[in-house]
Amino acid sequence: MTTNLTIESAKTELNNWLQTLLDKNGSILHLKNNSPIKVRIQNKLQTISKKPVNSETLKTILKILLVNNLKALMEDKEYEGIYKLDNIHRFKFRIYTHQNGFAIVFKALPSKIKTFKELHLPNSLEKIIDLEQGLVIIAGDDSSGKSTLLASIINSINKKHNVHIITIEDHIEYIYNEELSTIEQKEIKTHTLGASKAIKSIIKEDPDIIAIDKVADTEVARHILDLISRGYLVIITLNALNTKDTISKFLDFFDYTQKEHARHTLAYMLKAIILQELVLSKNKELLPVVEIMYQTDNTKEIILHSQEEQLKTVIERDSSLYDSITFEQSLHKLYTAGQITKDIIYNKQQNTTTSSKLSTIKELSREEAISSFEDPISYTIKYDQ
Repeated sequence: MTTNLTIESAKTELNNWLQTLLDKNGSILHLKNNSPIKVRIQNKLQTISKKPVNSETLKTILKILLVNNLKALMEDKEYEGIYKLDNIHRFKFRIYTHQNGFAIVFKALPSKIKTFKELHLPNSLEKIIDLEQGLVIIAGDDSSGKSTLLASIINSINKKHNVHIITIEDHIEYIYNEELSTIEQKEIKTHTLGASKAIKSIIKEDPDIIAIDKVADTEVARHILDLISRGYLVIITLNALNTKDTISKFLDFFDYTQKEHARHTLAYMLKAIILQELVLSKNKELLPVVEIMYQTDNTKEIILHSQEEQLKTVIERDSSLYDSITFEQSLHKLYTAGQITKDIIYNKQQNTTTSSKLSTIKELSREEAISSFEDPISYTIKYDQ
C-alpha cells in the first residue's frame, strides 16, 4: 500500500518537474515509466532529466491525478483532467495507455488571457466582439490555438459589453475575471452531464452569448442551429483544415433529411469563420496564420447553392471591403515583415490541406514556390499595422 509520505514525495517530484517546465518557458511535459523526462520548448522536445521515471513513482502520480476516477481510466484506457500547481499555474493532463503501460502529458495553461494584439492577430477581429447574434466558427487542426483564440474573443467581449456569457467546455482551460459581462463556465462531467444536455436547456438560463469548445456531435449541432435561429450569438470551435472544410464538417453532422435546412440556416446566420494555424517565427515564437471569412452577400449565395469551392476566390476578392483575409495573404504578410523564413513558405506549399493557391503549386520547386509568394502585386493585405 502506498504511504502518505510516498504520495507527498511523488507530488513534490511532479511539482518540481512542472516548475522546471515553466522556468524554461516550455509548453508540454512528458512522463513515461522507465523513460527520461522530456519537455517541449519552442515546439521541440528536450530532455530535462536523464534519470528515468520509475514505475512506482508513475503509479503514485496516477493516483494523485485520478483521485476517484481509476474506473474511468480502466474502462476508457485514457483520462483527461486539470492539475493545479498553485493558485496561478494550471495544467491540462492526459493519461493514456501504450504497449509498456501508462504515459502522461501535461500541457501548461496560460494564467493570462491574451489580447488580439498580444496573440499577433489582425485588428479586424474586433468586429467579432460587437456581434449580437448568429454563428462564429473558430476552426483549425489540433494544437492550432483554437481555445486560446476563443478565450481572447470572450474576454474582449467581457471588457466591452454588459452581456451574459455561458461557456460549455470539455475542460476549463482559461478562467475569466468578470468585468462588464456576467460569465459562467460549465465543464462537462463536472458541472453538466454532457454538452448536448447543457445546451438543450441553456435558454432557461437567460444567456446572450453561448460559447462551445469542440463541437463533436449531431445533437449539439442541431441545438446550435436552433439557438442562432432564435437570435442568440453562438461561438464554437471545430476541427477543420480550411474554410471549405469547416462548412462541410458542420453540415456533415446532419443527415440528408436535415441537411438542406441546416445549409439554409448556415447561409444566413454564419457571421464569420476564423481559420488558424501556428508557424514558428525566426525568433522561435509561434505565430498565427489566419484565414477570416466574414459574411457577405457573396458568401451567403455560395453556401446556399453548395458552391464552397468558390469561397477562396470570394474571400480574396472581398478582403478590401469586408476585412476578410486568405491564408496566403496572412502568410505573405508574415514573410514580408521578416517574421518567418522562406522554409516556412516552402513547407506550407507542400501541405495539400492548406489553401487552393498552395495546392496548385504543389509540384513546383522550392525556389518557384517561394517566388510565388514574393510577388507583392498578388496580395492586398488587410492586416492593421
